[in-house]
Amino acid sequence: MERGAGYPLIQKIPYFPESATALLSGYEAFVFAGAREPVSFFGYQDMPSRLLTPDQRRVHIGAGLQDEAEALEGLADALDATSTPLLESPLLASYSRPPLPGGALTADKVCQTLAALQPENAVVVDESLTSGFSYYSLASGVAPFTLLTLTGGAIGQGIPSATGAAIACPERQVINLQADGSALYTLQALWTQARENLNVTTLICSNRSYNIIRVEMNRAGFSPIGSVAAPLMDLGHPDIDWVKLSQGFGVPATSAFTVEEFSAAFSRAMVEPGPHLIELVLTL
Repeated sequence: MERGAGYPLIQKIPYFPESATALLSGYEAFVFAGAREPVSFFGYQDMPSRLLTPDQRRVHIGAGLQDEAEALEGLADALDATSTPLLESPLLASYSRPPLPGGALTADKVCQTLAALQPENAVVVDESLTSGFSYYSLASGVAPFTLLTLTGGAIGQGIPSATGAAIACPERQVINLQADGSALYTLQALWTQARENLNVTTLICSNRSYNIIRVEMNRAGFSPIGSVAAPLMDLGHPDIDWVKLSQGFGVPATSAFTVEEFSAAFSRAMVEPGPHLIELVLTL
């Protein structure tokens, strides 16, 4: 999806199903162009997985069998819709960057720092999960860029997706905002980045936990989490050494504990050819 200044402001469907259904309940009908009906990320007891109610109308066009843009143009013609230039429209994002924060890294500071520093025409692959909740809104008005995100419930797509993006667009900077637990599923793609000398900067959000599972356990009523289950969501003891793992695959790496360290390492990565990995050690 193309995002940033000059592109449409597209509201993101919230992660939690209660918030998502509240947002979507205000609409009578939905047109899906090459997309599927939204469902919740997890299943919940006594709560439907589908985010739309039975009485909300669904219209599916394209469905992967034709060009969705052509289908939308045909729909506009059928409705006799007028074509209106959007250059001055409030539907488009105006240019703005958040200020650079400072101090110890937190999840929100990581998102704010990336939005403040990412270059124009970058490709951002976001598989940050709980660490990146604030990035989408913070980056709405930055210089234009392409955003690739997780589209289902499986995890581990971030590093290989960034690898593919860099192969497809070697002239662009590819930035992978990556959760640490998810990264462990496909870490070997770093070797391909090194072998092909790809311009990918991997930002490991190192909260050293499967925090998404912890959040969902709490939502399911398991609070406090028991002494047997708690270690299953812990990625410490021992801490994963992301710098050594990355270097073992041939990708230069460093750790950052503060915004200042992150900013310096990120700025270097944006001007030095080839892949880089920055472990962002988060203060919880």
